[in-house]
Amino acid sequence: MSRIAFAGSKTTTLECMEAFLRDGFKIDLLVTLTPEQGEKNEVAGYMDLRPFATQRGIPVYHPRTYSLKNADDERELLALGVDCLLVIGWQRLIPEWWLNGLSIGAF
Repeated sequence: MSRIAFAGSKTTTLECMEAFLRDGFKIDLLVTLTPEQGEKNEVAGYMDLRPFATQRGIPVYHPRTYSLKNADDERELLALGVDCLLVIGWQRLIPEWWLNGLSIGAF
C-alpha cells in the first residue's frame, strides 16, 4: 500500500486533509512546522496542525529547517518511505533529494 504524506502548515492544509480523510483516504504522515517555526519563518495563515493530526492518529514530523536543507531531515524523511507527497500550504520548494525518493511523486 502506498504511503501518503501531507506537507503544510496553513488552514488550507487542514481543509485538504479533512476532505482527504472524509473521502476515505489514509494519511500516513504530516510534515508541518511548530508554532515557533511558523512565527520565526513568518508563515502567512499559519495553523498549528498537531492537534488535528494527533486526534486522528496521524504521525507528525517537524523538520529542523523550513527549507528541509538539513542532513538529519533528509535521512529521517527518506527512511519514512513516503510514496506520494501532497504539498499544500508549504511555502518552500521541496528538495530534489525528497522528490527523487518518492515512488509516485509530489503534487
